[in-house]
Amino acid sequence: MKKMSDKQFSEYKSNNDFFIKMNIHQKIGKKDLFSLISQTVAFQKGTSQVGILKSMQTRENLKNTAFGYGIAFPHIILEQEVIPTLIICKLTRKIDEWKCPDNTAVNICLVLVISRKSKSNDQRIKRMTKIFRKFADKKFVIRISQCQTAQEIEKYL
Repeated sequence: MKKMSDKQFSEYKSNNDFFIKMNIHQKIGKKDLFSLISQTVAFQKGTSQVGILKSMQTRENLKNTAFGYGIAFPHIILEQEVIPTLIICKLTRKIDEWKCPDNTAVNICLVLVISRKSKSNDQRIKRMTKIFRKFADKKFVIRISQCQTAQEIEKYL
């Protein structure tokens, strides 16, 4: 994957490090998106990009993580302990090759980053669970699908 310029890609961390927000402004495929996300997580978490990418691809090969309305929920589940994090990735251009069950192309990813050792009573895991439960509400899903930036998405989560 070629390196993106600052105009093509921007990344932000929330004050509490719960969210990593990524805005991608150039046309990108699913494979390159996963590579970019794995680079970001490897840097942020101080771990192997190869392991992260393998985790994402293994989960995606089990079942498409595209949800609907252009939204997908890829997973990164690591063996080592990491602080659970949610990556909000907003793409300006849809990934035509990555289709949701409603036949919309993905342009929003909420990427779960956890450890196999994460405990369900961890406050961050509880917060993630609460966020993902919101996606049972169609009005909420539509609102998220209409957001223009990762920062805007964060406000609704």
